[in-house]
Amino acid sequence: MTDTARQILRIERQQVADFNRGRIPALLRSFDPSFVGFSSTRHPRIAGRNALSRTFHFYLKQAPKLTYSIAQPRVQVY
Repeated sequence: MTDTARQILRIERQQVADFNRGRIPALLRSFDPSFVGFSSTRHPRIAGRNALSRTFHFYLKQAPKLTYSIAQPRVQVY
């Protein structure tokens, strides 16, 4: 595994730990301020850290015992 792949996995594992501990501000710091993505539950576009924060809080409010994991991480470096 390359150094880049190890670094990506380390960041993703830290994101998992931050989410599962409810440390949303720490989790958000790993995302670029101009992040754009989609909600996996509601499917609208998410633009920026504030929108991403609202999405994470929505998940946690809907299922307070929710835990997140990455079952089979695979990093492809080009």
